[in-house]
Amino acid sequence: MPEDSIEHVQELKDFLNRLKPEVMCLTFWNTWNPVCKNNLNNYYNFTKTNGGVTHFFIDTDKFPKLRWYFDAKVKL
Repeated sequence: MPEDSIEHVQELKDFLNRLKPEVMCLTFWNTWNPVCKNNLNNYYNFTKTNGGVTHFFIDTDKFPKLRWYFDAKVKL
């Protein structure tokens, strides 16, 4: 199964329907964007101090259809 399969979108939707998070933080990551690499420690600190939030760390290189599903824009 290719990693960018539409099944990943359905898996995430099913998970969210089961969990029903009150607060959710989506973080999109890729290897080519220097902003991602520079802010990785900030992201880890954010997750440590916000434990009541459901966090998703989505690698858009591996799962581009998840990025499209959430309509994430890429800006440099």
